[in-house]
Amino acid sequence: MRERPISEKFWPMLRRVSLASALLKLVAIPVNLIHARLLSGVVTAATAGQYSAVLQKGGVILLLLLGVKLLAMLTQDAYQCARSKAAHQCKMLLYKWYLSSPLSLLYQSTAGEANIILNSDFNTVTEKITEVYPALVAGMATVVTYFIFLWIQSPFIAVILLVISMLQAVPPLISKHFFEKYDVTDKELEKQDSDYVLEYCHGFVTIKMLHLKQWCLERSRCLHRQWWRVANRLQATFQIQFSLNSIVSNILTYGTYAIVGVWILWGNTQVAVGIEAIALSSSLY
Repeated sequence: MRERPISEKFWPMLRRVSLASALLKLVAIPVNLIHARLLSGVVTAATAGQYSAVLQKGGVILLLLLGVKLLAMLTQDAYQCARSKAAHQCKMLLYKWYLSSPLSLLYQSTAGEANIILNSDFNTVTEKITEVYPALVAGMATVVTYFIFLWIQSPFIAVILLVISMLQAVPPLISKHFFEKYDVTDKELEKQDSDYVLEYCHGFVTIKMLHLKQWCLERSRCLHRQWWRVANRLQATFQIQFSLNSIVSNILTYGTYAIVGVWILWGNTQVAVGIEAIALSSSLY
């Protein structure tokens, strides 16, 4: 029977943390719905000249936001402690698995490879379980809930908001190929650099006796030049994705304002519904 990957054995230890992360992210859904409804009420009351209603609803919004901040302060520390404890248990399991490997594999593995597995790859896997997957679940629940909420009041606005929000997938799709390519190369160069450092430490006496200092420095210099080029390209990929995200975010935000505003001017929906859609769109984009 083929042995399961070690990453699958992390799930029992991180299950509760992942569930807590998802629940904390899901709390934002009802809060945003209540906030949108109250904000709509404030604008409606303001346009109608009902100053007391504006103050009352504004006070409720303030209390709601303060309650959310207080809840975040109370739960964040407990969540981070639980996450650190679970990650530590997973790290101990990873150490045991790695050190229990056959001697032939341990002999062939290098210090750089071990460093990538025990640190970079480990953090990526645990981050995916505790943050990425819960965020994906919360994001899908957010889209479905907001769509149903807006569909009940205005099907057109609900569909437009859903379609426009899909444009957010464009920047990651464009940069994914380049990011994966440069990230793999970056990790490979990082492994080589760690191996070089250990080789120089172990062979210090030989380097001194044979006057290999310049050769070692030139060897490391060539590696660092390659690493620098890859790091620059990786950073450029991040910057391009960040710029594309900003451009798409502005298009989504102001495009939503324009479409909702035009739909209200044509008399196809109420102002209150448009305000709710605009308030909720900030959580989708």
